[in-house]
Amino acid sequence: MIYWRVFFLALLFARMNSRKKAKALRATPAQLCKSVRETLSQSPTLWNIVLPGRLSSIVAEEGHWLANNITSCVAQVTLPSPGRGRINLFHSGKETENERDKTMQFILQSLVDILIEANRDTAEDKNDTLSLSFNALDRKLLPILQHSLEKSHNFVATYNTSCGMWVCVRSSNEESLFEELKNDLPKGVFIRPLCQDDADLINECWEYKGDSSLQMIQKMILASEETFGGCVGLTVDGKLVSWVCRYLDGTIGMLFTKENYRKKGYAAWVLMAAVSSIRTMSNRQSVSSTFSDERLVSYIVDSNKASQRLYQKLGWVRVSDAVWCAFETRNIESNK
Repeated sequence: MIYWRVFFLALLFARMNSRKKAKALRATPAQLCKSVRETLSQSPTLWNIVLPGRLSSIVAEEGHWLANNITSCVAQVTLPSPGRGRINLFHSGKETENERDKTMQFILQSLVDILIEANRDTAEDKNDTLSLSFNALDRKLLPILQHSLEKSHNFVATYNTSCGMWVCVRSSNEESLFEELKNDLPKGVFIRPLCQDDADLINECWEYKGDSSLQMIQKMILASEETFGGCVGLTVDGKLVSWVCRYLDGTIGMLFTKENYRKKGYAAWVLMAAVSSIRTMSNRQSVSSTFSDERLVSYIVDSNKASQRLYQKLGWVRVSDAVWCAFETRNIESNK
C-alpha cells in the first residue's frame, strides 16, 4: 500500500513538473534573439525571415513576448485597447504534429490569460467582448489555432484574409536597373521620400485604416527618414499619386496608386525606389542593420492579382502562405 502511494505521488509530481515546463514563458526580445538564432535555417519561412527581423525591429519592445521552454513557438502580444489583443505568432516547424498542437495550446492559453488579466480591471460586465487578431500567421497553423480557440475558449472566427509572403533578394544589378528606370520618368513625374504632410492622404486611401492607423503611418514615415528607408512616393505635377511604405517591423506594404493614374508603371517605380532607399540607408549604417535587408518581405492578398504580377515582374518571389485572422468571445468567465 505504501509503495503504491509513493508511486502515485511521484507520478503526480512528474505530471505537475511536466506541465510547468511546458507553460509559455515570458521573455525579452534580446533573450529570444539569442535562442531563436540557433534554430534558424535558409528555408524562406516566416520563422527564418520575419521573426528575426521583428525581434530586432522598432516594435520589438512593444507588449509581451512568450515562448515555450524549447523555443519552438514564439508569440508577441500587444494590447491596443481593453479586451483586444494583437498577436504575431511563429512556429519553427521542427516539432511533430502532436508536439506542435500541445505547444500551440499552451501558448494560446497564456495569450488568453494575458488578455483577460488586462481586461479584468476595465470590463464593466461579464459579457464584455474579448478579441484576438493574428497578423501574418503561417497558414499551416490556422486549423489548430482555430480549433483550440473555439473548443477551449469559446472564441468564434470573425475574419480570415489569405496572403502570400513575397521576398526580394538583393541582386547585383538592382541599383543600376533602378537608375535606368528613374532616368526614363516622364516630364513632370518625380520620385521622392514621403513626408509627414503625406500621412493623411495615405491613411485615407488605405483599405485597412482604423483608429490608430494615421499615427502608425506617421511613425513609419519618421522611421523611414531617420533609420531604414522604404517610404517613397511619386508625384505628377507636384501631386502625390502613388506610394509605398515600410512598416515598423521592416516589411513593405500599402502600395497604392490613385485610380486616374494607374496603368502607367508608377507602382513599379515607387516599389523599386523603396527597395533602393532601403539598401542605401542600410549601407550608410555604421553598424549592422537591425533588419534583414538582404531579403525584403511584403505580403500580398491572394485576390490581388495585379500586385502579384507586378512583384513577380520585378523579381520578387512568393515563398510562403500567410493569413490575417481574428476571433472574439463575449463570455469572459468561460475563459478563466
